[in-house]
Amino acid sequence: MSDKTTKLTSLYLSVNEDRKAKEYLASIKDKDERELERKRMYGESKELTTEGIVDGILNHIKGILTKANKKQYKSDLQALAAESPEGKKAVDSLLKHMDGGAGAMAQIEKLQKELGY
Repeated sequence: MSDKTTKLTSLYLSVNEDRKAKEYLASIKDKDERELERKRMYGESKELTTEGIVDGILNHIKGILTKANKKQYKSDLQALAAESPEGKKAVDSLLKHMDGGAGAMAQIEKLQKELGY
């Protein structure tokens, strides 16, 4: 095997082990017990583990893609609204409903954090 293949295989196995560990941690219901087990497995800093590094990279990529998608979506809505009065009315209605949904989602996320999910 080439050096690149060996490194990729090693990274895959490490990430796979971290995925299993993450699933195990998620299965622990008690929040305090889960945190103690995470510290036992990873130490104080999760960011120094392979999982932490990969999560950081994936979160960064997700942020970039989300920002690009939102920008394109906003541009498409503006183009639709500019086409006709009916288009503008439809876009305004959609944005109104989306704002209501965003508020509900914020409340759900707040409750999830409070409950430890």
